[in-house]
Amino acid sequence: MSKAVVTLGIKDRDIDPAKALLEEISWTYAHVQWLRGKVQELTEGQPLVRGTKERYEFTDDGDTKFTEANNESANPSAHALVWGQTEYRDKSGGDDAGQTVVEQAGINTWYVLYMKEREHLAKVSALALRAGIEERKIKLAESQGELVAAVLQRILNALNLTPDQWEQVPVIVPRELRALASLE
Repeated sequence: MSKAVVTLGIKDRDIDPAKALLEEISWTYAHVQWLRGKVQELTEGQPLVRGTKERYEFTDDGDTKFTEANNESANPSAHALVWGQTEYRDKSGGDDAGQTVVEQAGINTWYVLYMKEREHLAKVSALALRAGIEERKIKLAESQGELVAAVLQRILNALNLTPDQWEQVPVIVPRELRALASLE
């Protein structure tokens, strides 16, 4: 657990939810910027490197012969964003000795990570906006409630109600306010 604390940056601290959201937005935005740079490195026209620069071949008589491997994709129109190496095997013995490089179409991992992080940024940003909006709505409702209560108190005081009428106030006023709220 202590290694996870160091690795993941887990801290034992209380944090305000609003501050946590803003911190997450900041981190996520930085991640998006870094991943955008990685995606931009996948420029069109650059040869796709297979990850190997050399290979060994076996001649018919069993001798090993070193040759320079072609480190570019066999697909001349390949673009790193949607085409690349998905598997590499280097087997040194048997009838099928040699290197195997498998290439296929698929979305580049950097692009997938970039898009997921962008989606996460949008989600936490929306959460922060909603949290602010909801907080403002609550404060507005509270202040409106205080205003209504003050107005009702002034009205009731100005009416010079009898003690019997004052006994009815806690029943009638809440009932009528609930009826008003149900109309909204």
